Amino acid sequence: MATITAKISLILYLPSALWLSGCSSQNTSATITPIEPAQAIDSQIKDSKATSAYGDLNGVELVKDNRDPKDIPEAVLIGSAQALAIDSKHYAMAYGVNHTEAMRQMLIQHDNEEQNEALRKEFGDRIASMGFITEPEYGILVTLTGTGKPPPDRIVYRPADTLSERETVAQAYKTMTPEGITLTQAEVDKAMELIESPTRFIVRFEVNPAAKNLTEAENQLMYERSKELNKRITMITGTSYRSDEGVYVIYVHENDAKSAGLNEEKLKKIGEEVMRMPVRIEWQNGYVMNSMGGA
Repeated sequence: MATITAKISLILYLPSALWLSGCSSQNTSATITPIEPAQAIDSQIKDSKATSAYGDLNGVELVKDNRDPKDIPEAVLIGSAQALAIDSKHYAMAYGVNHTEAMRQMLIQHDNEEQNEALRKEFGDRIASMGFITEPEYGILVTLTGTGKPPPDRIVYRPADTLSERETVAQAYKTMTPEGITLTQAEVDKAMELIESPTRFIVRFEVNPAAKNLTEAENQLMYERSKELNKRITMITGTSYRSDEGVYVIYVHENDAKSAGLNEEKLKKIGEEVMRMPVRIEWQNGYVMNSMGGA
């Protein structure tokens, strides 16, 4: 078996690994809902003046509406570049990268379906899982079942999008929000530049004889149970199933869990009760949209 030492930072859903994200409106700019196994990850950053590509901003729903913006006091109407610039600030704080790199990584996470589909066509049922790596550079780690030497690394590109017009900073973000976020025109311009340019990333492979694919019925059962899990543990940042270990991993915001009086033992008990399988708790220090995970 090939050994990969690169750090896996995030998780992507594929047949043998299920990643479901949760969030708190107090800690994140994006409201994430569980991804149904039968659905593909949304891979397009939309050019829209009425909605965020990533969900809510600060717990306020972004809506498409025919009313004049001044008549919608509960909504902040922004385009995709501002949505990326704002959400990536939370991401940067959670993962310790600079703002530009955070935007670049989020574009790769949200616009990789074309590359993922090509990999699924090429390797089919051999793909046990796919996860994001940070070394030797940011990209995707593909775990294959079986034995033998893994394929060589590949360099691929997220395709560029075209935005219809230049976005200007929304008034609501010119001053600091309660979450400590501000936005400058230069940051919005950088987000537009990144969206409209191809984004390079690496695809690396490993072979794991212990990894296996789940059936569609097993994936669906796990998904149904995970919905209850998200109700019971509201500070979940994500989950994944480790097929090589037979363990369901629950990623939890550490400070929020401790504030709620939930330690590792209590969380593990809830997880095993709901999921009906072995569970492992792993702490995280922020809420961000996590799109990948691995076996």
